[in-house]
Amino acid sequence: MFCPNCGAPIPDDSLFCERCGTPLQNRAPVSEPAPEQPAAAGGPALPGWTAETDRGTIADFSFSQVGPLLGLIAAGEWQFLTLTPPELIEGSRYMQVCSDDHDALHVELCMARGTAGFEIYGANGVSVHDASVMLGVYLNRHLPKLPQGREWELI
Repeated sequence: MFCPNCGAPIPDDSLFCERCGTPLQNRAPVSEPAPEQPAAAGGPALPGWTAETDRGTIADFSFSQVGPLLGLIAAGEWQFLTLTPPELIEGSRYMQVCSDDHDALHVELCMARGTAGFEIYGANGVSVHDASVMLGVYLNRHLPKLPQGREWELI
């Protein structure tokens, strides 16, 4: 199907468009791409997800909050955003985004390793746009890939 807001192709089971962030719950699929428009404001809360920042827990967190929060983090006004899903996503416990002090972002994935505990993978120099797309993928319950063919580093 296609996003009803920006026209990007998206998997049928997606909750959000990975390109523009438009919530897709309770929307009928669109057979042809729509003209590109800015992302819609608002959006449904994500039940079961925990969103924490250095300023506290965000109640009724929704994808529409991702862009503004990432902008604050990249500008150094906020320190981090940690999203914890209601259950593991492909072995991931949480995804965290924080500032890397260069107007870009540091992104981490915490991977469960059974009885061995966990491993954290990270990447520096991620743009706000790319981090937003990665969070959209994660909120659709998939592990995000890094942009530009980069690889996650074990930290």
